[in-house]
Amino acid sequence: MSKKSHSENLSEKDISDCHDAIKVYTKVNKDEAVLYPNTGKLKMDSIIVELNTKNDGRQYKIFHYFEWIKPNKFYGTQCLFSEPPSNIKDYKISNLDGKLYYNDNNNDKVYQTAFYSIENVNADEYDQYNMYDISYQNIIAADFSLPLHANKARGYLTYHLTFKDQKADNFAVQGIYLFQKTFMQYPKLTAKDTYLRGLLSNIFDDLFVTVKTDIK
Repeated sequence: MSKKSHSENLSEKDISDCHDAIKVYTKVNKDEAVLYPNTGKLKMDSIIVELNTKNDGRQYKIFHYFEWIKPNKFYGTQCLFSEPPSNIKDYKISNLDGKLYYNDNNNDKVYQTAFYSIENVNADEYDQYNMYDISYQNIIAADFSLPLHANKARGYLTYHLTFKDQKADNFAVQGIYLFQKTFMQYPKLTAKDTYLRGLLSNIFDDLFVTVKTDIK
């Protein structure tokens, strides 16, 4: 996405939250636009905005964007994840939000909708009985799907990340976009559950495509 399309798609609140920002850090998927076999062309990037806050500590606003530059042939179950820093423990996550947009193939009308759900998932709570091969401690998950006729599909996930330590500036956040690449899937699981259960290392790895951006 271009910087112009970022601002066009952001809500007024998201824009106002970044007023008087101290610093902005950006990272685009290193392949710029990734073309997958039997799928469309996808671009993903991440932005960290250090906010000007009078409170103790440091506060950042995290954005993860995606855009289908070339429409995907099949829009199945999808999920946009954000993995907060693992090297710093004392932080707070708040103000989870996000938007989805797509154009109609027939009349190019723009539609806006919300994610099916956005939640902060704790691995210990999700996997109380140690049933799954989970690699994360906390992760934000925003799951959704798109209509087959969606063109120029795009969207973003955003939240506030607040550290109590005023010196907390050496950290990394990872954005992850997981989407289904084939209609045939058994057993039937959403992209969200597949990732959260740590199932991508087995047969499910052939059913989903993972795109990542790491930003510091």
